[in-house]
Amino acid sequence: MSLFSGSKNKKIIIISGILILIAVIFILAKSPNKKSPVSPGDNAQNQGNLFIDNLATEKPEEPKLKDSALGKFNPVAPEQTLPMDEKKIEEVSKKENVFNLEISPKGILPKEFTVNRGETISLILTSTNSMHTVQFEDPSLSNVYLGVLAGETRGVSFVAPAKSGNYIFYCTQPDHRERGEAGVMRVK
Repeated sequence: MSLFSGSKNKKIIIISGILILIAVIFILAKSPNKKSPVSPGDNAQNQGNLFIDNLATEKPEEPKLKDSALGKFNPVAPEQTLPMDEKKIEEVSKKENVFNLEISPKGILPKEFTVNRGETISLILTSTNSMHTVQFEDPSLSNVYLGVLAGETRGVSFVAPAKSGNYIFYCTQPDHRERGEAGVMRVK
């Protein structure tokens, strides 16, 4: 026997009940609520649709921007500049703690430079021939990256490591490091 078999009134009551149920669910879903559901995996003791108060959770503090020769930058996630023109390169190169690097099939020049622990530095990278991507080997500098196309110059500012030592940087393009596209940042 079908659920909808029988009198016409019975069908209308069932359809009305379903529509009311849908309306209630819709209203509850749209109502403002200061609490949000906890996923079952969030806490081994919390299962199902439990709620927590969003007011108790605070947003992590945004890192403070630092000043550099290239402008303000986020020390947690430094970003490279847009391509730089000759005038900008000349202007920035005159500032303190700026290191101009040139990359070609012959390698990276200069091959090394020295900085002080914890100071803000800016690297300016110019490609003479093709695409190059430079990064540091050390995980503490994994967020520092420069990518340039042929004839292009870009820069990046970052904070030198707090630990003294030699930090190797290199071109990540296939076979470029092997042909000498690498250098050392000495931190004293």
